[in-house]
Amino acid sequence: MNRFEADNQLRDAKDANGHVESHFIKANSPDGARAIWVKHTLLVPRGRPEAALAEVWAIAFAEHGARKHAVKRSFPRSQLQSGTSPFHLRLPCAELVGSHARGALDGLRWEFELAPQAAPFRPFALERMYTAGFPRSKCLTPIPDASVSGQFEAFGERWDLTDWCGAQGHNWGVSHAHAYAWAHANAWSLDSAASATLPNVWFEALTGKVRLGPVTTPWLSVAGLAFDGKVYRFDHLRALCSRRVNIDERSYRLELTQAGVSVQATFRAESERIAGLRYVDPDGSELACLNSKLATGELRLRDGTREVRLYTERAALELGTRASDHGIPLLA
Repeated sequence: MNRFEADNQLRDAKDANGHVESHFIKANSPDGARAIWVKHTLLVPRGRPEAALAEVWAIAFAEHGARKHAVKRSFPRSQLQSGTSPFHLRLPCAELVGSHARGALDGLRWEFELAPQAAPFRPFALERMYTAGFPRSKCLTPIPDASVSGQFEAFGERWDLTDWCGAQGHNWGVSHAHAYAWAHANAWSLDSAASATLPNVWFEALTGKVRLGPVTTPWLSVAGLAFDGKVYRFDHLRALCSRRVNIDERSYRLELTQAGVSVQATFRAESERIAGLRYVDPDGSELACLNSKLATGELRLRDGTREVRLYTERAALELGTRASDHGIPLLA
């Protein structure tokens, strides 16, 4: 089993505590006007493993978010075929085999391949954080940076995905985080959108609040930045517990420091660029995922005397909230 297959293997515990797990792919067009998102989910209700569902989700964003189409279909778990060598997830309407995705779902149709440009990224500092009870929600990124080839059909159009940039992620746990923000971008330019896209540069950040019995933790953050041939990690205690975090229902701002290096990042998405999704936890509770793949991002890296500023209009931004007054229609 190679590293990619190991990072993507299903983590379903098959016990009474319940389980939720997702494998997802996102990709953006070179002009920043279109984006896609495809996700395979396994949902095992707490105490009712016989009611487990395998789900396929997809979103198409067009015209900078002026047009959005989000869909989901659920199947009994018995219809899911899965394996590790090679890694695959198969359902009647879609499949993910290695880094190849194919499917057709309520007006959307896709078949494309990711060509990885970077090694997998594990944001947590310690391996036991992926096996122990804390954190309750785990995440890693088997493909943080990829070039995409293939096709996607949406709105009666066929999109050629050549030269699109993509990434593939994997997360799982006994529940979603109580609240969270996640951002990823691998289409950065120097200072302005008019600059050429920098190759082999990606950034990912995750901030969440976790329920521990009756107590909810403060915001906890991890991040990674690949730049100039180096991966900067922000995963130790000082970064994890940073209070320089601000999250609302349209934006995500954070500043993290580790080993004398600091990163400041701000991601924003206008309402029209957000697709609202309803996520269900194994205990039956719900949260809204405010999902954009056309967010803007600004980043400043300070490493000693060097300071670098980066900009993107092709960022993924997901904001998870238990509030109901976020003002975004839930499309799926």
